[in-house]
Amino acid sequence: MSILPKAARGRHTADQQAHRAPASTQGGNMSEYTPPPPPPSDPAGWGQQPGPTSPPAKGFFGALFDFSFNSFVTPSIVKVVYVLATIALAVGFVGFLIAAIATGESTAILFTLVLGPILAILYLALIRMTLEFYYALVRMSEDIHRGRQA
Repeated sequence: MSILPKAARGRHTADQQAHRAPASTQGGNMSEYTPPPPPPSDPAGWGQQPGPTSPPAKGFFGALFDFSFNSFVTPSIVKVVYVLATIALAVGFVGFLIAAIATGESTAILFTLVLGPILAILYLALIRMTLEFYYALVRMSEDIHRGRQA
């Protein structure tokens, strides 16, 4: 017993019969089978609308001297600060190594050669994490502002 009304039951069985393969293909002859047509595509000009565009970037000096604080300078300088910190750590390590060699003490040289690179890498990791934290904070703020404008 079906819960569909009589009119709907008639359509249901007609739909089932329309989707059945012809009798000649049911016997195992698959050479006559054609796949169903693809779903219709959207007409030209239809589809997903473009999202809101972000405000144009002001550049480093434009963002630096933006006294209304509408744009952030952090994303544009984070790479430069990281490169400068890496260079400063390398120069500092070389400076300590030269100072250790100048003293002539083997323990100072050994101490600098063993612990110097370890400390430099630790400082570089801390600098990197700090810069990533500030960069992520600015990105979250930009996303929140973009969501508020939409």
